[in-house]
Amino acid sequence: MELDQLCRLLVQQAPAHLNEGGYMQMLCEWAQVGDQPWEERIAEWLDGSGCDAWVMKGLTQYPEEYAQHRIRETTHDTGRDQELYDGYMDYYRSRGVQAIHDGLIVMRRRSGKNWCASKKCPRHQAATWES
Repeated sequence: MELDQLCRLLVQQAPAHLNEGGYMQMLCEWAQVGDQPWEERIAEWLDGSGCDAWVMKGLTQYPEEYAQHRIRETTHDTGRDQELYDGYMDYYRSRGVQAIHDGLIVMRRRSGKNWCASKKCPRHQAATWES
């Protein structure tokens, strides 16, 4: 799946598994593509879901930084670091990725007009959660 489409799929399929008043909470990552604000991208995922949603954005990483972290987490063979890095960067550039965000999405199944609130968590709070 491309970029953050697995997270999008989970958000879009979750309501079918929720009773009225039921909750789904998910820690995830999503891409910021082009000039589209991150709030709009997530709101698109939630549109028509039948759920209220609260999105709390934590850490933002630029593609260069994100690629370095993923490489460190997935391989111990440093001989391929540059090759892997170049592959990540080609992928991100070709898809217009400007940043990668992580955060929490909370959804509550509710009849009626639904709402979506997005908030950027202050850095000191995000750091506290990671401890």
